Amino acid sequence: MLYVDLKYISLVGSNLRNFKQKNKTLFNCSCPICGDSERKRTKARGFFYQHGTSMFYKCHNCAVGMSLGTFLKSAYPNYYNEYVFEKYKHGVDNTKTKEVVLAVTKVSFKSFKSSHVIKVSELDDLHFAKQYVIQRQIPKSIHSKLYFTSDFAAVVEETFPGKYTNLAKDDARLVIPFFDKSDNVIGLQGRSFSKERSLRYVTIRAAANVDLIYGLDRVVLDKPVYVVEGPIDSMFLPNCVAAANSDLASAARKIKAAHPTQTIEPVLIYDNEPRNKEIVTLLGNSIEAGHSVCIWPKNIHEKDINDIILQGTSQEQLCEIIKNRTFSGLQAKLEFSQWKKL
Repeated sequence: MLYVDLKYISLVGSNLRNFKQKNKTLFNCSCPICGDSERKRTKARGFFYQHGTSMFYKCHNCAVGMSLGTFLKSAYPNYYNEYVFEKYKHGVDNTKTKEVVLAVTKVSFKSFKSSHVIKVSELDDLHFAKQYVIQRQIPKSIHSKLYFTSDFAAVVEETFPGKYTNLAKDDARLVIPFFDKSDNVIGLQGRSFSKERSLRYVTIRAAANVDLIYGLDRVVLDKPVYVVEGPIDSMFLPNCVAAANSDLASAARKIKAAHPTQTIEPVLIYDNEPRNKEIVTLLGNSIEAGHSVCIWPKNIHEKDINDIILQGTSQEQLCEIIKNRTFSGLQAKLEFSQWKKL
């Protein structure tokens, strides 16, 4: 199904340098496989294009050409199993049967333990990973839930043996584990310490049929729940989960479906990016669907919660801003129409 391909191109697009949509089925970006150009960062010679009923990828620098599925498997393995499962769910089996079975096979969950990590709380204060966390002003109470590794691929292999074998070796990252309500590990996110890496975030899912939502182990569902995009942003708000992508409404629906007696509507807090077409579309759709959403005020210019904190806003002030700027229904539509003109 073409719309599934387009959905996953949009999902990975936020991670691709110079990503832009040329028309309905043509997208352009800097190639994440060859790097396109380290000297001229504006070079963008990678293209997603339609052929028949599917999307393909071609780079005019390194000459690589492949189906979208192969591209995801090579460059974004965290999305690949989910993509395969969704294609399979819609009756499109364009992958090997073995891969489809792998995508839907149940996994035996376990608490997160790895010989390749150390808790950030146990690092020396001068360690670069600890300095990164301190500079991001991540609350100290969270430091024991974050980990440092010098080899993210080894951590993934130890946690989910045999599932992801094409990750880069000796890749130092901040490791953020995802847990379910029973404290079973359901995924891992690795955040690069280098701004130069095209894959700043690598998100690993235990299985394609697992709802990968960060914070389920600590959220209280009979109180107001906030839903944001990134796990780090969620660390600055009480009772907050992260969707690990921009589709916050989908995460909210999954939480409500799993807890049908919950009567308090989650509040969706999208990034403050009125020039981002994907965010504008998703926020508009969420309002139309009746969700409660936060519309950022015009005096806030930072694009996400962590940036707002770094500019001097306290967590208490942040909560007050969100409380005062949460809307639904007609009022949300009016505020949204003003916000997207900023």
